[in-house]
Formats: sequence, structure tokens, C-alpha cells
Amino acid sequence: MDHDAPACGEIATTEEEAALVRAINLDRRNFGALYERYATSLYRYALHQTGSPQEAEDLVSSTMLAALEAWNRFDPSRGSLAGWLFGIARHKLAQHRRLRRRLERLLRHVVRVSGQASVDNPGPETEDILALREALHHLAPNDQEVIVLRYGAGLSTREIADALAISEAAVRVRLTRARHRLKRELGGE
Repeated sequence: MDHDAPACGEIATTEEEAALVRAINLDRRNFGALYERYATSLYRYALHQTGSPQEAEDLVSSTMLAALEAWNRFDPSRGSLAGWLFGIARHKLAQHRRLRRRLERLLRHVVRVSGQASVDNPGPETEDILALREALHHLAPNDQEVIVLRYGAGLSTREIADALAISEAAVRVRLTRARHRLKRELGGE
């Protein structure tokens, strides 16, 4: 994806948009042209909203996949193609934020209770917490460490950077990657 492409105001004219819609309606394989036209603008929006290049890429991908799957519901008489796509992106971003908040709450809880109960005698732990705990154990030690420092110890990005003798940017990258790996372990996106 070329992230240095023209800004949003240069996305498409109404005529270009109409031609693109006609081409996709004729053959779904033309959907790649839609991706080429809007991916950079969607990426910039997602990056601004998330602050994470990886999360922005993921949101662009999920937005485009959702658009392809919902293509038959696009109605040009109800609004522009760009408006429709950014509406999907906004919805995907809201879903992403809800999932992230739930995951962060679960992570904080798992890290707190991980030493209090055993798998043989789980007590009040739920199946979700046990699954999350198991998934944490499948992560690499560096991923576990950054997750535990953030959600278990409640350290800020700056404090984690100091503790690990790395930059704050490196902490943010590690956290993002660790969360993505954890989601994969849990069977998520």
C-alpha cells in the first residue's frame, strides 16, 4: 500500500466513482481497483484513530473485506462510495475498540488471578479466563513480559520502557504484536 498517495480530497470524482461501481458490478474481480483507490485514505484515517500502523493495516483489510462481502447492499442513490467505505471503517474501528477493551479487562484479571487458582481447582475463574491464561502461556517470554508489565503490574508505556531499557515506541510495538499474537492464540482475528 502506498501511504504517500494523494490526500482524501483527491480520492475520486463522481464520474470516476460511478465508473468504478459499474466495473465492480460487472465483475467482482475489479474490486482491486476500489482497494487501490481508497486504501491509502482509509489507512490514514485508521492510523489517526489507532496510532498503530499494524492496527491501521488490519482495519483497512477488514474494511475492504466487509465492503466486498456487502457489495450488493451498496446503493449509490443513498450516498457516495467513499462515504459508504468510511462508514464501514468507522464501524470496524468501533468493533475493534470494544474487543480491545474487553481483552484488556480480561488480561488484567487473568494476570491478577493467575497465581491464585490452579487449572485443577479453578474456583471462580471462568472458561474464558482459563483459555486466556492458557493462551498467555503459549506466547514467547518477551510477549508475556510486556503483557504482564502492562496489564498485571499496571505500568505505563514509559515505565515499561524504563524497566526493559527500550524506547517507548518499542514498547508500543511489542504490546501491539503481543496483543495480536494473543488474539491469534485465542482464535480471534
